[in-house]
Amino acid sequence: MKAHISLIKKDLFLMGNYLCFIPVFTLVLPFFYYWRLPDFSLQKGTGLLILIVASVYSEFLAYEQIFLKDAEYPKALSLLCASPYRRRDIVLCRYLLFCLVFIATAMLLPSSFLPTMPEYAVAFFLNTLLFCILTPLQYQFGFENSKFVLVIIIMASCFLLPVLLKKNALQPAWLLTLPSIPLFLALLFLCAVLLSVSATVTIWIFGRKELM
Repeated sequence: MKAHISLIKKDLFLMGNYLCFIPVFTLVLPFFYYWRLPDFSLQKGTGLLILIVASVYSEFLAYEQIFLKDAEYPKALSLLCASPYRRRDIVLCRYLLFCLVFIATAMLLPSSFLPTMPEYAVAFFLNTLLFCILTPLQYQFGFENSKFVLVIIIMASCFLLPVLLKKNALQPAWLLTLPSIPLFLALLFLCAVLLSVSATVTIWIFGRKELM
């Protein structure tokens, strides 16, 4: 456990100034949508939209900085793996950090834009799905070669999500008919399964990778 805490602290240090940018971005984003889309800012689904955009951007910025630092100083990662820290621990801490960034983003949203409990779970599920697909690719092909996939997804979401909000498609009728707590727990269970499978694949990829 101490090793995991130390590795998370190391990743937080590598994030540098982005660690301060994330809360600022999360706090400003809701008011930006209120300014750009005043007619839809208080519509149902706005909290979900803001949480998805804020969390995806925050996680992308965090991991971009961490992977760039790892690429800039490859020998540091080799020395870290030669120390008592196992490669498995390094990978697992990246997944733990993903969860922490999402939780921090969700807690920083202004009270007037707070999503419902199922919306929190839906946002976490979408973030988890994206993260679990991209992380093994980043470890296999490198961040520079795989980041374009995330950039395309982020750019598409910037245009698609507001359109869905205007059409009231972010709050489908079937979602409102389901019990909140069972839906919340079911989505969290799916997220746990996705994270476990993705982490296992990433650990296998990173374990076979030759470090400088």
